[in-house]
Amino acid sequence: MAWDFSTEPEFQEQLDWMDTFVREEVQPLDLLWGDRAFHPLDPALRAIVDPLKQQVRERGLWACHLGPDLGARGTGR
Repeated sequence: MAWDFSTEPEFQEQLDWMDTFVREEVQPLDLLWGDRAFHPLDPALRAIVDPLKQQVRERGLWACHLGPDLGARGTGR
């Protein structure tokens, strides 16, 4: 019996989107403001980060590791 390690197309689409989003949107910010990673966001940085967070929410991926009892999908469980 062989194991099937393929990924469902719908989930693969999400993985591909996440990979692109992190490489193109998140990593450049880390290069610019990596030294502020653990500090509260100031208004200028919040204006950049909040729209990115909204994109993730719109894809249903915000806090996806949390369970449905906490309002998320529970994908990471």
